[in-house]
This record gives sequence, structure tokens and C-alpha cells, in this order.
Amino acid sequence: MKFVLVSAFLLASVVAVFGTEVGYSNTDGKPACNDVERKQGLWPNNFDPTRYWSCAPSPSSAAASEIVCANQLGFDSEKLQCVPWSSWQWHPYQDPPSQQVNVGV
Repeated sequence: MKFVLVSAFLLASVVAVFGTEVGYSNTDGKPACNDVERKQGLWPNNFDPTRYWSCAPSPSSAAASEIVCANQLGFDSEKLQCVPWSSWQWHPYQDPPSQQVNVGV
């Protein structure tokens, strides 16, 4: 019984320490649309796979726009486009540079 409790505690500790580094985000992924983020242009909405954020290529429009994919489509964060659900795959979240937090610093 002690082994099970100790194992559960260790597993919970590892998840607590490393769970925030890969594939987890506390933000919706909305970029600030700075120079680096405007280069990529499109960013996934971390809370809704049917939506994504778009940064205009010119700095005159600094705010990101939220765009909804058409019916039966989800936003693929690697292809940076809306794709049919049969082709859509989940990828670990990657916040834009303006949303990233230094973990463990």
C-alpha cells in the first residue's frame, strides 16, 4: 500500500513540475502582433480548435483578429490553415513569443 501511495505522489510531482512546459498553456494564444508574430501571421486559439488569430502584415493594425474556420473544419497549427476534421491532428500548444513565460526562472 505504501508503494502505491509513494508512486502516486511521485507521479503527481512530476506532472506538476513538467506539465506546464510541453503541450499546456494558460492562455488563449492571442499574439500581441509584434514584428516576430506578424511574420508568422496566424496563431492557433489554444482554447478552441475551430478558431485562430491573425496578425495583419503591417504594424498599423497591431491587434490580432480572431477568425473562425468554416463548418466542419479545424485549425491545424502546423499547416497554419483550416483543414477537415478527418485530417486535423492535435499538436502541443506553442504560445506566441509575447505570451511565453519563463518556466523555472
